[in-house]
Amino acid sequence: MRAWEHGSAGASAGRADAGATRRVRAARIARLLVPLGTAIGGFVSTELRVALADGMVGRPPVALASGDPPEDGRLTTAPELVVLLGPVGATQAAAARWLEAGSAAVWWVGEGHARQYTAAGAAVRRHGELLTVPGLAEIAVRVESFLG
Repeated sequence: MRAWEHGSAGASAGRADAGATRRVRAARIARLLVPLGTAIGGFVSTELRVALADGMVGRPPVALASGDPPEDGRLTTAPELVVLLGPVGATQAAAARWLEAGSAAVWWVGEGHARQYTAAGAAVRRHGELLTVPGLAEIAVRVESFLG
């Protein structure tokens, strides 16, 4: 699975800063999702590894999954929700991979809006609108909760 970097490819300091920024952002999003993970009897993580088809291993920036966290940090099925970080251009392909693996929804939050990917398709969500997960009514977050 690819890691998405912000900044120029040749600037190791820029990549390090981008990586740190991405980790802080992932942690902030995870904290927002913790009550929702608890509501479905699950958990939220920024460190999961997920066994995907063909021996691939995915590492979602933020994942919300039902059940107990695996002791070894590796899920054998896709989490119900994956939140992606990084350039929007890489999002569609990554979202498709997570949906094919079995995730019910993939969210990407960017500058002033969010994208929600499900088996039914993709939708842009803006301030005042909700990001949701099909089949899990407990999970509904206003877009503006992620912005800022």
